[in-house]
Amino acid sequence: MDYDKRVEYVSSYRVFGLYQATLRSIILGIKFHHSKSLAQRLGLAIKDHLWEFIKEMEPDLITFPPLNIRRLWTRGFNHVEEVLKGAGVPYIGVFKRVGFSPPMARLSKEKRQKAVMEYTIREDMLDFLEDKRVLLVDDILTTGATLSRLAYLLLSVGAKEVYAYIIAKD
Repeated sequence: MDYDKRVEYVSSYRVFGLYQATLRSIILGIKFHHSKSLAQRLGLAIKDHLWEFIKEMEPDLITFPPLNIRRLWTRGFNHVEEVLKGAGVPYIGVFKRVGFSPPMARLSKEKRQKAVMEYTIREDMLDFLEDKRVLLVDDILTTGATLSRLAYLLLSVGAKEVYAYIIAKD
């Protein structure tokens, strides 16, 4: 499924499905029932679609958004990272998140814009990203604030292009 909404700083992106019915239930199960195995099974389900996009975009590296530290502590894992593992996709965590904003799902568009300012690039990744084609993988596209912020950060340190793969569009 392709989606024509523009996401600032992202050259191109692909969406696996709509955030409804079964896909919504799976994502909620992963996030709120702390099911690492379900995340990995979702990775298997999207594997072919994701790998098709990877082959088309030919990124130098694949990464994902960092979780709020409180959410990571309660859940015990980053759900998008586990989806990537399930899909057999090599990845590198290049971002970190400072601050303690609540989960994005609870925030208005304006508050999301403020919360994404907590994202930054890990110091040890700054030089590594120069001239790279990067693929960001995220679970849900709602306003595009997260992807825009992360893509901006990547481009600001010299990444050549940024693409995104979204599991579900809200």
